[in-house]
Amino acid sequence: MAKRTAEEVVEIRNLIDSTEGRWFRTIYVKRTTGEIREMVCRVGVKAYVNGIGMKYDARSRNLMPVWVANEGKQGADAYRMIDLEGVLELKAEGQHLKYVA
Repeated sequence: MAKRTAEEVVEIRNLIDSTEGRWFRTIYVKRTTGEIREMVCRVGVKAYVNGIGMKYDARSRNLMPVWVANEGKQGADAYRMIDLEGVLELKAEGQHLKYVA
């Protein structure tokens, strides 16, 4: 699988940041298993956090933490990470970015 260039990662990150907590749709390749995943998610959600924070810097690893409704254990809400280098498609703010795998 082809990885996104640094410029493409910045473009993807900026588009996601521009949503300011509104829903967006993405299709990406999971870093751990290589499977293709589609999500409708949002950033900026503060529910269910413990106040400690993450033990690593997601930004330096080109990951974007997002919140997905009804996807966790037994349909509960859950946090996930999007691999920005593995994004194949992103729809947000009236824009549609599509990349070749």
